[in-house]
Amino acid sequence: MHAVSHDQERDMWQVEAIADFLDTVARNMALQAAVLEPGDERIAGINDHLVGFYADSGRGYLNSDEHRELDVQLGLSQRSGIVVVQDRNGRLLSTVRITSHPFEGGSLVPAHANARACTRHFELSRLVSWHGEEFRTLSTALALGTALLYARNRGALGLVALARTPQRRVFAKFGLKPTHVSPVTVEMRENGDYWFLEAPILSVVEAAFSYTVQLQNTIPSLASSII
Repeated sequence: MHAVSHDQERDMWQVEAIADFLDTVARNMALQAAVLEPGDERIAGINDHLVGFYADSGRGYLNSDEHRELDVQLGLSQRSGIVVVQDRNGRLLSTVRITSHPFEGGSLVPAHANARACTRHFELSRLVSWHGEEFRTLSTALALGTALLYARNRGALGLVALARTPQRRVFAKFGLKPTHVSPVTVEMRENGDYWFLEAPILSVVEAAFSYTVQLQNTIPSLASSII
């Protein structure tokens, strides 16, 4: 038998603590998180909801023919899962898509973003959260934490994301950092400025653990957690 290193022990302990936190959020806030695996018939309904949201929020470019062609080229719809967070009434609060390599972001950024080095990573994309600041914070944490554990359990060596500056701050709470020093222009997204973010899975776990502890200590409704 191979001895378990200190880093491995720490990682396993932190993963357990993150899972406990996610359970606490779901229980105390009456939320439920689920991973819809590729092929799940419910994904079509979620995607239809997102198409309408993008159109209504000024991000209709995410529904463009170019994006649809890239989806077909990479088989994104067939290979991607979606984490969904809902309240007790089934109202959708947060979603995030999770995709193994090859993923969308790697096809949208220039070579110096070094996306080609991330062939063993999973991509987090199309992160959307609705409804109120505290609920949005917790539902986003629940969505990303669930996605992290899903990717880790499937052998991901790291996580990546393509984000504008506001979303970059959200992903930073989970340890993802830019692979380049200044924003890159993504032509397919109205020449918007984006960041390609990456982190090894151990770093994501450590950052996520620290963030969950922070939330634990600042949100009264979570005070009963065992962490």
